[in-house]
Amino acid sequence: MEIDHTKLPLFVVDTQTRMPIGTPWLTSAIDKYSGVVLGYYASFEPPSYLSVMQCLLHAIRPKNYLHSQFKSVENTWDTYGLPEVIVVDNGKEFYSTHFEDACLQLGIVIQYSPPKMPWYKSAIERYFGALNSQLLSDAPGKTFSNFLQPSDYDPKKNAVISFKALQEILHIFIVDIHNQSSHPELKSPRSKVWELAITEWTPALPPSNQELKVLVGSITTRKVTRRGVEFEGLLYNSSELARLRSNHQSTEKATVKYDPTDLSCIYVLDPTTHQFLEVPALCVEYTKGLTLWQHQVVKQLARQEAETVDIVALSLAKEKIQRIVEREWNSSKKGRTRTAMARWLGIGRSGSGECSQSQESNDSSSQPHSRSGLSDLGSTHNPNPAQESLPSPERTTDISTQVPSSVIHQGGWSESQLASSTRKP
Repeated sequence: MEIDHTKLPLFVVDTQTRMPIGTPWLTSAIDKYSGVVLGYYASFEPPSYLSVMQCLLHAIRPKNYLHSQFKSVENTWDTYGLPEVIVVDNGKEFYSTHFEDACLQLGIVIQYSPPKMPWYKSAIERYFGALNSQLLSDAPGKTFSNFLQPSDYDPKKNAVISFKALQEILHIFIVDIHNQSSHPELKSPRSKVWELAITEWTPALPPSNQELKVLVGSITTRKVTRRGVEFEGLLYNSSELARLRSNHQSTEKATVKYDPTDLSCIYVLDPTTHQFLEVPALCVEYTKGLTLWQHQVVKQLARQEAETVDIVALSLAKEKIQRIVEREWNSSKKGRTRTAMARWLGIGRSGSGECSQSQESNDSSSQPHSRSGLSDLGSTHNPNPAQESLPSPERTTDISTQVPSSVIHQGGWSESQLASSTRKP
């Protein structure tokens, strides 16, 4: 599998106001052997591990959502499974501890291509070229290099494609055009090459959809105290975490996984069972659907306007930002401003799930205190907290949570499908 990013040379517009938003980023995953597109992630998020994580999730999961959400797509998108090797460039997101740990947990080997040698990732470079020449060459709102752009052409004024329409267009191009095109060497449609390959090497899948989401999440380490786990100035606690702490009276920090797109819960590794426990945030309403980037923006505003940064100050700052964004969304015409607002509104971001575990605990140590789930330690009160080193956790093969393995947005699979998947593509 090859993964890379590109900024689409196309201005997209808001579905309702029809005002231009900006040019989105596209992270794609390509199968080296067949050339089919395995998955992608389009958003206004700049290239980071977040976009890599979302692309990996989409590539690995079966595309069960396809025809229910995009009825205009004619063919099937039957790609799924864990890759054995991922070929990437030298972007900092691919050298991050998050990416390295996710690949370690999933048994994936990382192969870095030499600098300034794009032919080491020829499959994805060829795909990006086809995307620009076949799909976006005549699209209204397309951007050009300065010396190529016609003097009377304004991509913002000519833009008519909404982000929702762009998603549908990308699916049609990937499934009905690119994956059906002929393989340059095998002289057969790429999708047929994939189908024949998986009959001999059946793709492997993680035990459940939820476990996959946990394993590809970002990683950090935190101490487990009587108050729970502090992360980004927020407190997380549960009765299961209290029992974990009572059974392991250790000064060592625990391994924690989290989803940067949803801070409503984190996952703490039990060193004995090698299982991740889902731990909800005590600030239930504040963290519901809250991204890490949004939380950092809220904290910055709260520090400027409040003498004491508590959950009330954070909630007020969050509501204030939301009102400003909603008000300015219909009037602002500045490209960079609207792109940032689109990022705040979550345009292009995958749907956020909620913790299914009960938010309440019968253990007295996990009850909310007067600050209602806000820690007085860490980055909420300290703009520049000390960075903690991230040790490489031991690889675990028996990872499970208390969350039912229900279908998650953009793919999911039944337990019977999982049982039949035993080998990697």
